[in-house]
This record gives sequence, structure tokens and C-alpha cells, in this order.
Amino acid sequence: MRSEAIERAMTGRVWIEDGFIKNRSTLFGDWEVRIADLRLIGEATNENGPFLDDWMLIFACDARAWFEASVFAPGIFELCEELGGVVGGKLVPQLAGSATFNSRVMWPAALQGKPVFRYEDPPAKGVIGRALRRLFKPASNVQRFSDEVLRFLHDAA
Repeated sequence: MRSEAIERAMTGRVWIEDGFIKNRSTLFGDWEVRIADLRLIGEATNENGPFLDDWMLIFACDARAWFEASVFAPGIFELCEELGGVVGGKLVPQLAGSATFNSRVMWPAALQGKPVFRYEDPPAKGVIGRALRRLFKPASNVQRFSDEVLRFLHDAA
């Protein structure tokens, strides 16, 4: 069982300071994003729980990449409230009950509720691989922006 200190370090800390969202986490990395550069805020879940954080906020400035922060980080709902006031929208994470790969846009309003990502399973290799695929899910997938989000981010650039 992980110690509380290790768990806090993995989950990390996320806050707003001087016009930036800042994240410090051993699981999600250390990063800073200028709020003025944000084009999309969303949330996503994966199948890592209960051993790792499996619910995260998504921050995208362009179509090339995104940043993630744990929804389990202390003060995350206060951050959502403060950030919502800055971007002009209500940011309420709603995927708490999801135990699989799922995502939704929280902002901008034009995309609210739409999937942030599409999840693609790698192709099964060989006869045995295809047979096993019928019985078991793949161990991993490729996560990409959904087509609608990708179009939006390209148009917003």
C-alpha cells in the first residue's frame, strides 16, 4: 500500500498564480499553462483506478498536445470555480462514476459535453492475437483529440 506522502506527490498540486495554471505532480508532471492561451478545458477518465489517479482535468492550448491534472488534487473544485470565472463558463467535473476511458469538454460552451478524445485500440496481431481480442480488452490504447475538438483547435489557432 502506498504511503500518504507518495500518494500526495503522485496526485500532486494544481493552482492558479499570476495568470498561469501550475501543476506539480510525479504522475502528471510539472507544467505551467498561461490561462490566456487556453482554448479548451475538459475532463477524462481511464482504467487506472483504484491504484492510480484515473480522473483528470484536460487543458489544451492548441491541437498538438494537452496537459493533465488530477481531479483528486487538493483544491481542484475551487480551482474550477476560479478558472470558470476567468474563462466565462461554469466548470463542473461530472465523470466521477466513470471507470473506463471517457472524456467530455467543459469549456468552451460550443463544445460542452462533447468528447475531448477518441480512444483507438491497437490492431490485433496474428491469429492468436485476434482470438485473444475476442476474449480480452487490449492492455493499452491510443488517445487522440476527437475530430470535433481537433477541428475546433485548428480553427482557434
